Amino acid sequence: MIKLACTSRSFWRSFDDGSMAVLDFVKVCRDLGLDGVDLDAGYLASFDHAYLWEIKWACLQGGLSIANIAIPSDFTLPPSGLPHELEKVKTYLDTASFLNAPMVSLSPGGEGPLDEAAWERLVAYVRAAADYGGTVGVAVAIRNDSPRGPLATGGDVLRLVDAVSHPNFGYAMQAGQFADLPDAIHQTARLALHVAVPVEPGAPLDVGQMVQLLRETGYNGFVALDLAGEPDPQAAAVRAVPALRGLILP
Repeated sequence: MIKLACTSRSFWRSFDDGSMAVLDFVKVCRDLGLDGVDLDAGYLASFDHAYLWEIKWACLQGGLSIANIAIPSDFTLPPSGLPHELEKVKTYLDTASFLNAPMVSLSPGGEGPLDEAAWERLVAYVRAAADYGGTVGVAVAIRNDSPRGPLATGGDVLRLVDAVSHPNFGYAMQAGQFADLPDAIHQTARLALHVAVPVEPGAPLDVGQMVQLLRETGYNGFVALDLAGEPDPQAAAVRAVPALRGLILP
């Protein structure tokens, strides 16, 4: 059965102004009756194990799975910057392993189509991240995080997944971040390990349509609400969660 989570980036205003920390976000998700959390790694205050244990314990007490950790990566940097970027990703993978998160999602970075050399570097470094993830027991997925990025279409996602071709590599769908909706959802849902759906006015598809498309393709993982476009994400979640529960129940 599809399970519900929420992205921490939904509360970016509160994180940015210091009024929310990760433990506060976990409590919000628990109070909303969600099944899991989708954590943005950039909001982690430390890699210290004592701090990370607090997050892990709060999720355990709240009955919440850590569905995904979204890593702020960029593998379209100039070649000289890529080894350092990979080391950063490895640090986040070690963190995900300590938190017992089953997967992380990487951003490809960049804007627009990549030339062939840049594309090959993206493939190589994503494959290297997947290699390392396998050694620490964490799956690595790529996410399409911009309709103007290198994974703007469903075809782009399919091309990358095919090119990386790694047993520890998959795909995390950002359902509102395609240039070719709804076709891209039909093309890529069969590959998805995790899905985030936007809940905001003016979204290219409403949440009900997106969930229906996912159900038609047999998706059975987490659906994370992305409320980043809502001025009051907590109030929007209070409205959205019961409606979504009704949509995902068999």
